Amino acid sequence: MRVAIDLKLFEIINKPTSLDEIVEQTKADPTILQRIMRAVCAIGYLKQTTATQWEPTPLSQALNVPCFRDWLIAHFDQRMAMYPKFPAWLKKRGYQSTGSIYDNVLAETVGSEAWEWYENNPEDHAVFDSAMSLQENFPKEMTPPYPFSGDMGELLTDPDAVTLVDIGGGYGQAVKKLRAEYPNVKGRFIVQDLPKTIDQVDVAQAKKEGWEPMSHDFFSPQSIKGAKYYHLRRVLHDWNDGPCIKILEATRAAMKDTPNYSRLLIHDFILPDVGCGANEAMIDLMMMQISDGMERTESQWHELLRKTGFKIVKIWRPAIGTTSVIEAVIA
Repeated sequence: MRVAIDLKLFEIINKPTSLDEIVEQTKADPTILQRIMRAVCAIGYLKQTTATQWEPTPLSQALNVPCFRDWLIAHFDQRMAMYPKFPAWLKKRGYQSTGSIYDNVLAETVGSEAWEWYENNPEDHAVFDSAMSLQENFPKEMTPPYPFSGDMGELLTDPDAVTLVDIGGGYGQAVKKLRAEYPNVKGRFIVQDLPKTIDQVDVAQAKKEGWEPMSHDFFSPQSIKGAKYYHLRRVLHDWNDGPCIKILEATRAAMKDTPNYSRLLIHDFILPDVGCGANEAMIDLMMMQISDGMERTESQWHELLRKTGFKIVKIWRPAIGTTSVIEAVIA
């Protein structure tokens, strides 16, 4: 698959295409092409119709969408080097969690923690950012609703009040989508991230999309007090419980509890306590290797939030999948 992307086979084979045409466009050895495409066809990403002709499938067409293509590239180029080291790494540490973003399989493989490595490798960082935008392309059935899709009576009517703070919100990907999906929600939407990310935001464009960028380290005290919603999407899975407790405590200290006014929204995987699917289980092991992070079960989410002074009031689930929104208040 990785070689097929380099050869641009999914772009070339956009209709029934002969071997001669593929050779002409790729300049590759025809025997090598046939052997690569044989493997790609075997898993459904191309279809061979004769000994010397191929055509696209719905899967091959998906790989012409940048985020799907870059997810595969990022996984192959940036993560697969970790996996052979994982068993020995765990054995050497007595099968104990290190609790550190600096002592994990990725750091041992590339020589630095994940975010520092991306900062020093901008091309890989661009591929990673593109791959992460995959979650903006989930079908509606896999996208959980938000509290303001339900009872609208509780929402703000003051346009100067802060409705939502997206903590660690990157370049505003989630908020942009929320503003488009719920255009009637009033108030200010603020996206917080580290200065090196926020400095790249087009402020004028963000204003058009209905949100404000702000520099903030989520381990520091939260400067926006009394917002209606504090939002953490795909943030806490990057960390083990120790750092997560610091993030959640800093957030709780800024919330207004009069009564249960401020709400915490956590948009993340919720693994079942029994019968977890293979994809989610493997992503959890990947997070362990990248940053000593983890995907959590419903019981683990309850326990983590209990430790930090929260209680879950509702879990907003999609029709399909485990990506959900946890709504919590100060206990």
